[in-house]
Amino acid sequence: MLYPLSYEGGEVDGPVDGAVSGPIAGGEPIAAHGTTPTLRGMRLLFFHGAGGFDEDRGLAEGLGSALRASVDYPRLPDQDMSYAAWSATVGAGLGRVERGDVIVGHSFGASILLKVLAQEQSPPRAAVLLAMPDWSPSGWGVPDYQFEGPEPASSISLHHCTDDDVVPFEHLALHAARLPSAQIHEHQAGGHQFEGLIETLAASIIGRE
Repeated sequence: MLYPLSYEGGEVDGPVDGAVSGPIAGGEPIAAHGTTPTLRGMRLLFFHGAGGFDEDRGLAEGLGSALRASVDYPRLPDQDMSYAAWSATVGAGLGRVERGDVIVGHSFGASILLKVLAQEQSPPRAAVLLAMPDWSPSGWGVPDYQFEGPEPASSISLHHCTDDDVVPFEHLALHAARLPSAQIHEHQAGGHQFEGLIETLAASIIGRE
C-alpha cells in the first residue's frame, strides 16, 4: 500500500506499513512495554514497522510463543516519523536488554534498529532484521533513514520474502552489499508478515544462540 511518510524536514510518499486492527493469533493481545509470562527467562524485544503496532503484533507474539520467550513490544511513535523520535524509543528498548534476549526489528522498525545498533557503544550480541527497506538513492531515497555505516558489531541476520508486496525483495541485495558480515535468508513465500514462517524464523534464531 502507499502511505504518506512524514519525516523531519518534510513528507515523502512511499510504500510503508499500514496499521490493521484485528485479533492476535493464538491468544490475547500483548501490551506495549509488557511481557507475557512463560516458563523460560528469554525475552523477545520486537520493534514494529511504520503504523504497524496492531498489524505486527501477531508476528511478534507468534515468535515469542515459538521461542517460549516473553514479549517486550514497545509502541513506536506514529505521529513523529523522524529518525530522532523512533531512535529514542528503540534506544530505550535496547537499554532493557539482558544477556540471552532476542532482538527483532520488522520493516521500518528494522531500519531504525540497524542505525541505532551502528551507533551503540556496547551493542547487543545479535539482532534479526525482517523485511527491512533500503532508504538509499538505490532504494526509497529518504536521507533521514538511510544506513551509511559503520557495520554494527552485533551479529546481524537479514530475512526477506520474495513475494513481499510492501518492501521490494530487491532491497535485500542492497543491504547484503552494505552488511557483508550479515547472514542472509531468502524465503520463497510468506509476504511482508512472514506468513507460515514463524517456526522457520524461530529455528534460525535458536541456531544462532
